[in-house]
Amino acid sequence: MHRLFLIVGLGLGMMASLTPESFAIEFRIDTKLFAAGNKAPTGRNLTLFAGGAVYDFAGEITPDGVPATQQEIAILDTRRLKFVLLDTTREVKTEIDCGELHRFAEDLRNEARESKNPAVKFSADPKFTENFNRTGGLLELTSGVIDYRVETVRPDSTAASDQYGLFADRYAELNTTHPGAAPALPRIHLNSVLVKHGVIPARVERTIVGPGSQKSTAWTEHQVSWQLTRTDRTEITKADRLQVEYKLIKFTEYRQIAPMKK
Repeated sequence: MHRLFLIVGLGLGMMASLTPESFAIEFRIDTKLFAAGNKAPTGRNLTLFAGGAVYDFAGEITPDGVPATQQEIAILDTRRLKFVLLDTTREVKTEIDCGELHRFAEDLRNEARESKNPAVKFSADPKFTENFNRTGGLLELTSGVIDYRVETVRPDSTAASDQYGLFADRYAELNTTHPGAAPALPRIHLNSVLVKHGVIPARVERTIVGPGSQKSTAWTEHQVSWQLTRTDRTEITKADRLQVEYKLIKFTEYRQIAPMKK
């Protein structure tokens, strides 16, 4: 799966703010990923929030914009704070507790503090200037190293933004287990601001300023719908079935990385 990128201190404590309404709410976010120089999206994620679980279906998009075969399904149990990952190519699955993910992310953060790459080093201890236009819904986080420009939508209930925030935090930490990943804290900080304002992103643009003031920009576009389709429910049923059918392997084998530190 191609992954881009909620209060830095939020951590696993986000669970305390979730209410029964948060677990009951259902909605979907269809995300397309773009990179600078590409008019067509490079990837797609369909994220379904249903019954206290979040199902994220990730896949490639062909050069002509047609969705290709799914590569991975990530399922977050928001009550138990545990991910189940399904590799639909190898037909295997793995499980990982979010506490273990958090420890992995902290190890990566400590390593990043010694990096000679300014963006990676900044990611270990990010500090942003925040500007939020409540009327227009535009959020800007600036630092001169990593900048975010976010168009947002406001759901009818803050339960939706709370659920999104919980998932996005844990998902950002899951991303750090990919080889070569940078710390998740810039995205975690962004997500905490979104939760604070009770909004969900409709478009996220991230600009990284590299050596010689060269800028690299990537963005995601999010289509939010407040009800699941019949096809969505079919996909959820399929994912639940694959959880039973697929062989369980260790997370480090699944991700093909060195064993995590205890």
